[in-house]
Amino acid sequence: MAEGNGGPICDPYSLIFADEHEDRSFSAGVNRAAEQALASFPDTKWLFLYESDNWVAGAEPIKEAIKVLEVHDHLAAIGFTVRKHSGAEIAYGEPFPRVWNLSSGRSSVHI
Repeated sequence: MAEGNGGPICDPYSLIFADEHEDRSFSAGVNRAAEQALASFPDTKWLFLYESDNWVAGAEPIKEAIKVLEVHDHLAAIGFTVRKHSGAEIAYGEPFPRVWNLSSGRSSVHI
């Protein structure tokens, strides 16, 4: 059981803190979390990585991803087409938000 500011944090939650000299990059955090999840739940078949600045519009893409992963069990990862709230696809390399985007709220970035 991990200790938080308010005392013990009960399962199923646990916090992982990087030491001062450890890699604190996003990918290192994902790798540590995946290691922890697989150690805690060794029969886990897949991990669903969700960025909190995105949203899931429906279950269909996840169901389709599971079908692909079941047929092609050698795949290490599967991704999704990211879309703006308008429905338009977002390509990799979208422009980095400007200061005015951030000051007006994240819901206005790249809409």
